Amino acid sequence: MLRKESTLMWSMALFVFSYLTRQGQCTILDNNCQDNKEQLRMAKNLGIKIRELRTNKGLQLRKAAAALDIDQSLLSKYERGGRLPNEDFVKRVAKLFSYDEKELMALLMSDKFLAGVTDVAIAGKALKIAEKQIKYSVRKE
Repeated sequence: MLRKESTLMWSMALFVFSYLTRQGQCTILDNNCQDNKEQLRMAKNLGIKIRELRTNKGLQLRKAAAALDIDQSLLSKYERGGRLPNEDFVKRVAKLFSYDEKELMALLMSDKFLAGVTDVAIAGKALKIAEKQIKYSVRKE
């Protein structure tokens, strides 16, 4: 069961990564795009989603932080993409805002992947390798 969930989350992360990082006429994996490295640095999908969930519910930052049992400054860093939260925090966010935990986990995985990318060409290769591994894992099950 854990393997299926892991495969599903990786699939979702790859989908979210490819969908949410499109900017104009090029993607962040397009070597011809001049500011693709800047786009990699700017992609903070989970933080944007957390802020969106919080503001849609009408919660102030300090009240949301208290409900999530973390410091207000840490929540602010998560929302701005200054730090990546752990999986336990993401589960608490999903519960607090009654939001799909798997979608938030996929956003976290996408952000973790982007945080580790230093070379756009390598990112493209890494995604292709991960996609092959996902397909292999799904066939194997």
